[in-house]
Amino acid sequence: MSLSAQSLSVSCSAATKEKSFLKGGKAAIIASLWFEVGSIPTLFLGASSPGPSGLKSGLHSGVLGPVVRKLRLNRPTSAKGPAMSSNKHTIGAYEVMDEIGRGGMGVVYKVRHQKTGKICALKMVLPENMREEADRLRFKREFRAMQRVDHPNVVRVFESGSDRNRPYFTMELIQGIPLFQWLDGGEKLIKGSKGKLNEKPWPKEKADKLNTPERIERIRAAFEQLSKALTAIHRHRIVHRDLKPDNIFVTARGELKIMDFGIAKTLGNHTEFSSGRLLVGTYRYLAPEQALGIRVDTRADLYCMGVLLYEAVAGRHPFYSETDVGYAFHHARTIPQKVNAYNEEAPFDLAQLIEQLMNKEPTRRIASAGEVAFLLRSPLENTDAEMAQDHLDGGPIIFEPALIGRDPEIRTFEGLCKKTVRGKGSVLWLSGQENIGKSRILEQALAMGRSQNLDVIVSYCDPEDKSPFQPFVKIIDKMVRVAQNLPATVFQQMIGKSRDILAAHIPSLRKLNDPGAQHIMPALNTQNDPKQFFQAVWSFVSRYAMSRPVLIAIDDFHFADELSILLAEQLAKKMARHQQDKKKSIPLQLGLLFTSDVDTESTSRMRPLLEKISHIHGFQPMPLRPLTQGQVGEVVASMLGGAAVAQVIKERIHKDTKGLPGLVENQVRVWVDSGYLQRQKRVWVLSRQVSSESGLTNLKSLKEATNIIDISQVTQADLGDSEELSVFAEIRLEGLSDVARDLLPYIALIGQRTSFLFLKRVVPFSEDMLLDAINELLESQVLHESRERQDYLLPSSDRKLVSKNLEHGQKKRIHLLIAEALKKQAQMSGEPLAHQRIAHHMLEAGYETQALIHWVHAAQKALNNSANETAAELIRNAHKVLKRKGVSAQTDPLVVRAEFELTLMRLSALNRIGNHDACAELASRRRENYKKKQNKINLARFNIQVAESLVQVGKIEQAKNLAEKVLRLTKLPKDLLPLRGRAHRLLGQVYALEGSYEKSTTSLKRALWLCRNLNKHSEAEQAQSELADQHFWAGHVREAHKDFTELFNHAQQRHDSPNVIRYTYMLGETARAENQLKKAEQFFRKSIALAKPAGNQAAVGKGMAALALIKAINQNPEEAINICRQSLKILKEEQNKRNYAHAELVLARIQMDLGDKDGTDQTLRNVIAYAQEAKDTPMELEAVLRRILLHSQHKEPKTAEKHWASANSLAAQVDNQRLQLLTVYTKAQYLKAQNRHEQAETMVISALNQPIPPLARQMFTQLRSELLAP
Repeated sequence: MSLSAQSLSVSCSAATKEKSFLKGGKAAIIASLWFEVGSIPTLFLGASSPGPSGLKSGLHSGVLGPVVRKLRLNRPTSAKGPAMSSNKHTIGAYEVMDEIGRGGMGVVYKVRHQKTGKICALKMVLPENMREEADRLRFKREFRAMQRVDHPNVVRVFESGSDRNRPYFTMELIQGIPLFQWLDGGEKLIKGSKGKLNEKPWPKEKADKLNTPERIERIRAAFEQLSKALTAIHRHRIVHRDLKPDNIFVTARGELKIMDFGIAKTLGNHTEFSSGRLLVGTYRYLAPEQALGIRVDTRADLYCMGVLLYEAVAGRHPFYSETDVGYAFHHARTIPQKVNAYNEEAPFDLAQLIEQLMNKEPTRRIASAGEVAFLLRSPLENTDAEMAQDHLDGGPIIFEPALIGRDPEIRTFEGLCKKTVRGKGSVLWLSGQENIGKSRILEQALAMGRSQNLDVIVSYCDPEDKSPFQPFVKIIDKMVRVAQNLPATVFQQMIGKSRDILAAHIPSLRKLNDPGAQHIMPALNTQNDPKQFFQAVWSFVSRYAMSRPVLIAIDDFHFADELSILLAEQLAKKMARHQQDKKKSIPLQLGLLFTSDVDTESTSRMRPLLEKISHIHGFQPMPLRPLTQGQVGEVVASMLGGAAVAQVIKERIHKDTKGLPGLVENQVRVWVDSGYLQRQKRVWVLSRQVSSESGLTNLKSLKEATNIIDISQVTQADLGDSEELSVFAEIRLEGLSDVARDLLPYIALIGQRTSFLFLKRVVPFSEDMLLDAINELLESQVLHESRERQDYLLPSSDRKLVSKNLEHGQKKRIHLLIAEALKKQAQMSGEPLAHQRIAHHMLEAGYETQALIHWVHAAQKALNNSANETAAELIRNAHKVLKRKGVSAQTDPLVVRAEFELTLMRLSALNRIGNHDACAELASRRRENYKKKQNKINLARFNIQVAESLVQVGKIEQAKNLAEKVLRLTKLPKDLLPLRGRAHRLLGQVYALEGSYEKSTTSLKRALWLCRNLNKHSEAEQAQSELADQHFWAGHVREAHKDFTELFNHAQQRHDSPNVIRYTYMLGETARAENQLKKAEQFFRKSIALAKPAGNQAAVGKGMAALALIKAINQNPEEAINICRQSLKILKEEQNKRNYAHAELVLARIQMDLGDKDGTDQTLRNVIAYAQEAKDTPMELEAVLRRILLHSQHKEPKTAEKHWASANSLAAQVDNQRLQLLTVYTKAQYLKAQNRHEQAETMVISALNQPIPPLARQMFTQLRSELLAP
């Protein structure tokens, strides 16, 4: 949460000198205490100075949304700390003398060290602000950074520790008064925050008091000290972020002290906004970049110092507002009145300095606090030598590069944000090559989103992690955490029926459902159909976006796993469909933003997705182009504080970097950090033609170089060639300490990003050494923190450089340590093993067999989650390992087993994608080998996998034999008993294809019983569903209807969208068989309506075919045939041969009704060809019977008679009531065509005397009427 330092004053005795110095104020002991914004009022004990205003309660909509939304939601509860009592209270080695104050972050005590007697202030951080180990480590690292700031104008910190799991640190106790009170000398001249400010110049009497020589000198002295203090802080790359009068005190000796920096700005805050979207900082003293939520550097503190200096000189704040939102807006957008508008006699140099400091554009401000200190002195006191010394003390400063040449993109982002708020959001696809600056622009866009009142939810794709839905799991987790701040009823409505599905995979929801549960994210399992999770995600995201505007952004989407790509497609399509639906009364305030590389591999992976979403409403591609030479020059100048840069430097950097902003920034940093580019006497200079031959090959010699030239005057002759200049990348790293240099190889080899906790498990350093090394790398900007401040990132160029210089043996050792650390991390956290990452590091460490085993596990995990593409890639990786030298598949048992498991997975993958022929072929090549080397249980696993493919290619006899072999095994381990269930179910499928209803249902009932007893619910449902199918197609319609109703209800309860669609369709089929045509049509239309938004095209095609048949039965053949042709087109695209053949049967019936004899005959020939190929006896029999019907209706009994031999042969194999009835009906029609009416009538009456489905009864009744007609 965001923090605001408030200084607390406690009365104490003071010497006579101090009394005369303080005049109207009492002596005060000052310690730093951080309060939550808007939590409790400032507590001043015995102090005469007023505290700053708290957070206003009046909230309204404004330009700067981050300070508008959710203020009430995020208002903290009162802080709890150790209660004071009359008993002696200690914290660590300190005795508590008094409580000075408390706030949202912690409590500050006045304490005495029990051994040394030293009195100081102790800040104890509340446990709720240190819930995770990462928070504790960040606290410790940043405290150690604060310790290194040793300057008389900065409050010193002493030591940190922990007492009963409550972290604390100690700092000096200061005697002094607030800055403005000291400047005014006892008379309050600076107008406070209460009441509207005067907009006219001050009266002469007050102006004279503001401009007395003594007061102006005090201002110069105080702000010079403040500048020096900031120089010391900035040297350690610490940005204060919260400069204000209450954080600055002056002692009796006239010594200024800055307090409240470092830890106060970082605990719990991952950006310029806290987790609750409150700004870090005090709104009256806020840099524009802070108000906008974009990157800040040391120049943000200079702006705030400008505001303070404005108040001191003008006697009032530059802006006035009744709300914090208003102050934030003014800082971001409003140009302040000149100081002279209020204090007409203000010193000219101070007025100019204020104007420079308060420039809205950071690049146009004064470059450093050291330069401000220099400018504050009177001209007579300044000398070039002193100025040079100032800058030497402050060190060279490189600023964050300005965002150059991206105005069109920023305008597009602004448009996206505005449209999202209006419920007209779109999909923005930001693409470009590596180092083009995608992440930087994304950062700017997200800040813009926050400024326009959007919830901005960010995630990224990790190339080392292909876990299913990886970036979206992070997105939903963050959204849930935000939504939990809403009233409980609103949250429950938002999460809706998707709660149970999401809770299994989203940490924050699991924690909410079971507060005692560990914070562990299980492996996501969406086996069979991931669309259920798709629907759950959409349900939650859409409800969220109907209640509050949200922008979802995913960086590096080219690294996404295949299921995330599918989910992105579904979200984009559903969003567009919702926005175009005029019936939707509630707008969907949702925007999607993705970034992606454009290298060959990334483009290939993203092309299918882009082809599918590029045509949808609102899709906006945004390709980024490299910078021009002039733009490169602007970037360089912005990093050097606006320095003039020679044309040859622009040309060289543009050539070396190809205009890629990331490389431009890196090259400038390398040149500065290596000493090749230096700042001397306010001028940036370049060392002339430094090369390895010149002897200047290390950092020390570069910094002592005297052969330098102003960078605005550099010529081509002064620059070395690109190869010579490349040495500076290595020289830059030479300036690091030994520990920091030793740490870099670990970071480089771990991957794209890592965390402190993981590094702690890998590197052989103490915690303190590691903290200091990381801090050094961050300060030198070799290492960067992620936006969430949870991870560290090393630029790819530095990763390559570090890796290149490592010895082979050292690389292998580090890779092994990383692999072992990954195993340990999983063991300690309870999370699944990161098999893919472990395999990579094991392989690099030279442990091929271990790598192979982990590749196998990773591939199996991918298959279990229906990530077939990922599984195939992992299987290929594993096969590459098998071929590596030193890995023998003939002798090593582990390798033999791994090779067998890989084959099983390849069979499974081929089966899933429908390549059953390849599956059968692979099995035939491996079978004989496995008979010799694998045990019976493994052979059973192999056989059942092969049998499932053999069924699909029509080799049902071979499939039956293999399934029966599995069932003959009597001693299967418990975990492999489901194999028997699979075997029974497979036999049920085989018998169904053979037309043996009794055998099929018997096998399926056995499978159902076994799976239920083994608690294999998914397999049991599959068996029950296939059993219901057999009941239906065998003509037992009522039994089928009962089964499908039960299945439908269960699927609805667990929000299983794919099966709800399937069972809805089958309920339509049972209604049609019962001759309830209107009800059947409703079911078919409902199944289509459910399948379309889910992207289930196969279900859409089946539903349309069934709908076409209803239209045909209702005597509407023209409409029927149009619908049926659409169905066939969809099913052909889906390459679903079985469903396509069923649709062709429907087409044949419609063509027959239309009298299209030739068309009907050709369609039925197609069906027969497929059925013979698939060995589908029932389908072949139906097609043959309908050919006989066709020729019978056209009075061609001789032609019809030719097919009876085939029909009788097939019918003898089938005990299917539906087909038996169709056979009788066809025979009667055939006899009718021969005018043998009496025989036909006898057959019809016999059928009508039996219990048959209503639709069949109607058909026989109609035929009897035709036979009886004269």
